[in-house]
Amino acid sequence: MVTPGVETSQDSLFSELPTKRAAYSDRRSVLMAEMSRLAYIPFERPDEAELNEVVEQVRNAPDAEDARAILEKFTKGFRDEQTGSRERLITRLTELQFELVSTYAVGETQAFLTKRAYRNPEDRTSTGVLILSYRGTESRKIKDWLTDLDARKTNSRGVGVHTGFWNAFGLVKTQIKEDIAPLIAEGYTLYITGHSLGGALALITTRELGNDSTGACYTFGQPRVSEYGFARNIKTPIYRVVNASDVVPRMPPMVIHRLLTFALSIPIIVFPGKSWVVRILKQFFYIHHGDMRYLTKSRTGKAGDYSDVSVLLNPNIVDRAKWLFRDILPQFGSLVGDHAITNYYDKLRAYAIKRNPSLGSDD
Repeated sequence: MVTPGVETSQDSLFSELPTKRAAYSDRRSVLMAEMSRLAYIPFERPDEAELNEVVEQVRNAPDAEDARAILEKFTKGFRDEQTGSRERLITRLTELQFELVSTYAVGETQAFLTKRAYRNPEDRTSTGVLILSYRGTESRKIKDWLTDLDARKTNSRGVGVHTGFWNAFGLVKTQIKEDIAPLIAEGYTLYITGHSLGGALALITTRELGNDSTGACYTFGQPRVSEYGFARNIKTPIYRVVNASDVVPRMPPMVIHRLLTFALSIPIIVFPGKSWVVRILKQFFYIHHGDMRYLTKSRTGKAGDYSDVSVLLNPNIVDRAKWLFRDILPQFGSLVGDHAITNYYDKLRAYAIKRNPSLGSDD
């Protein structure tokens, strides 16, 4: 779990952001990464494993008084933790001039909705930015891993979609739809974001609830979600940020699937069960959607120094493969380390400041 801890002195990055700008923005990307990071604050109720543990303790208590003491300790601890976590989320959103609208926590899916109102002095109307941010995979939660691994295809309007991601979105779809509809009607611009599993949910939400928004979808370290045709009717811009050697955006590994499928298409290759193997390969064939922004590797040799980092637009697969293998051998741990949302945030922030030293433009 990632604990946000960003000083308020950095907030000038987020001042006077345009309410309706669909084009990619350095500072907007930093803000979306921060919102994705804030989604990891544990604002939800205890999970099933925690509840089962408490139930077992109560069941094995020697008498009613001990059982009551166990329950009181648990409820007080949870109440204090949840209240403190929610206050941390609200405090940080307030620093960013945002207001918490709602939180969502159903099963393995967690997200929050926040808004930032603007006032038009000319016609006295109000408008603003609405951001829906999904939490990504938490290493300690088995349900999150099961969601990631349930990579069979579910049919959605004739297009195959990752079953685990699709079902996770379905847990909160109705509630989110009810919350955002009146705000969009008021003139708020919807942005959707998330990291890792949260990025996959953000993409699905964009298709299902925000496919024609004047905002955009920003994802960070997002795995592949669906097959061709999924984004056919999405008009909202999709920006998929990938950090150097992050392995998650490369999952499921399509290069291997394509090579095997191509090899098996050669008529001279014949073996028992060939058609069965091809069907299995096609069942897990997914692609990416949207415009990629690739964060290059920092080579300064200094921890936290990202002065040499660049953001590249849609680099080709050959260059990305070359860079990946160049970094795997000396730093195998970067496959996991580059996936951290803090790494995304720090690099995007450093790049935004480098391009906008005065923090007065939104390039």
